Amino acid sequence: MRNRPHRSLLCDVMVLGLAKALMTMRKGERARVLVQPEYAFGKMGCAPRIPGNATILYEVELLHFVDAEDALELEGICVDGGPMPFPKLLELCAAKHKTGNSFCERKEFQNALKCYSSALHRLENARTKDAGEETKQQQLLLKLFCNASLCCVHTGRGSMAVAYAKKALLIDPNNVKALYRCGVGLKMQGCFDEAEGRLRRAHRLDPNSQAIIRELNELNSIKRQLRETETNMCRRMFNYANNDKAAEAMKALSLNSGVSEEMQAIIKESLRKLKGGTAGSSLPFTTGFTDSHYDYVRSVCQNLGLGCEDLPKGGVRAFVRDAE
Repeated sequence: MRNRPHRSLLCDVMVLGLAKALMTMRKGERARVLVQPEYAFGKMGCAPRIPGNATILYEVELLHFVDAEDALELEGICVDGGPMPFPKLLELCAAKHKTGNSFCERKEFQNALKCYSSALHRLENARTKDAGEETKQQQLLLKLFCNASLCCVHTGRGSMAVAYAKKALLIDPNNVKALYRCGVGLKMQGCFDEAEGRLRRAHRLDPNSQAIIRELNELNSIKRQLRETETNMCRRMFNYANNDKAAEAMKALSLNSGVSEEMQAIIKESLRKLKGGTAGSSLPFTTGFTDSHYDYVRSVCQNLGLGCEDLPKGGVRAFVRDAE
């Protein structure tokens, strides 16, 4: 445990003298605790490190503490064995929220997420007796969902960040924090167009937020790089039809976005050149292209008066029709 945080129930602390000292300490307090043998390891000691009848000096800092009874009640174990009244449940969930915030301040996002999700598990399904209780429930749920989404962003869980943020938006569709974290989570998943929509909506509600502006700028940069990469790969594919690695990479880049404007221009240019060729000339679109590309090729061929047929092993072939 030297120089490392350690978490334990007070009743599980093996050294009685240390446990008694901890009971007198406040959060953030540091202390040196001198423990006599009868309150430590006694006559036998703890071989090989601690000899018998040893007086031990502990240096300890109390980083944080929670009420264990409240923690048990939050899991549904009530003191009297009956159902927990909503005001008591709300109080316990608010305490969990506060504890989670303390972890967040120390950037312990995994521990914070445990606090928020524990409170959400109980509060989300709690029964309220009137509109006043329901309002309080929704207010706290909104905070918990937003903070849980934040923790998921910081721990690299994009899909969970989006799920929590969307639940917050069901309570308050114009909550800027929820919109922002939903956008960040979607960006983490590669859903760039949807992420941009959420972030732009957040920006309209809070145009001065530097965090939102930074995310939008970063997102625009990513999308621009993807378009440039897609365009370059497409050009190489037309020149090197057997370059499978480039084709597969282009396919991966195209899956989420359909057919970009640059890609449309390249396909149109290639088909227009084909139209100027002799009857029977053809241009296949196979490895690396997606269904969206194939649909677009069919549409352009129809407009240009070119023929277009599906290929047995996948893809399409554009061709110049015989003169009638």
